[in-house]
Amino acid sequence: QTMSASSKLDELWTKIQASPAEAPVYPDVSTMTAYAREMDYSSLLNYNEDLQPPGRNKVICSAGGAVAPVKLEWAPHVSDYFTGMFQRADHGLIRLSSAS
Repeated sequence: QTMSASSKLDELWTKIQASPAEAPVYPDVSTMTAYAREMDYSSLLNYNEDLQPPGRNKVICSAGGAVAPVKLEWAPHVSDYFTGMFQRADHGLIRLSSAS
């Protein structure tokens, strides 16, 4: 966690670009729903790292999507309504996908 935001973005973006592009494979809805109901999310509530904890498996809700680097800038006073990256971010990643 001692890397600068710019260095973290560069490292993560390099990993993303190196990932093979494959056709999305969607999980079975009943398996995904059962997993979401049974999952204990308490370990994530205070987890401050950029990636998931080691050993934590995730069922993908939407296999398709796009990732892009972003810089967030709001009009004056709009950032007062947000926290964290949504207040202002010079370096960030955003993932857009369908939830249905």
